[in-house]
Amino acid sequence: MIALTIGNVWYSVNRYCIHQILDYVAYLLKSPGPVGGNRWEYLNDIGKYTAKSLKTINRSGIAGEHIALRRASVLLLYTIAEVGFLFILWHDQNGGNFFDQYSGKILIASTIIFCAGIWQNVITRHIDYAVTD
Repeated sequence: MIALTIGNVWYSVNRYCIHQILDYVAYLLKSPGPVGGNRWEYLNDIGKYTAKSLKTINRSGIAGEHIALRRASVLLLYTIAEVGFLFILWHDQNGGNFFDQYSGKILIASTIIFCAGIWQNVITRHIDYAVTD
């Protein structure tokens, strides 16, 4: 029960905080997707884009499933990286455990995985835009 609760909370934080912040940055950089670049119009533009996306015939079937799977995979990459960050921050510091011995390598791997998540987020945003438009 604890694992389900923590997993759902963690998913929500990733989806509606981390992922949304990165989407907003992509919006400001005028990356394909809900575009505009006016920071005050983001909520209107994301609403219009979502409505258009949900009404698009091409979104159904394989294209929609592909985008949904990619989005879930992006969130998984963020979660894996964050677990690595947490383990190197909160572990027994007696010097004899795995996380203490390899904390530098875990930090590098977690950073690379998080950056890969950002990259995949951008790619998914482009694919979603291509399918919707």
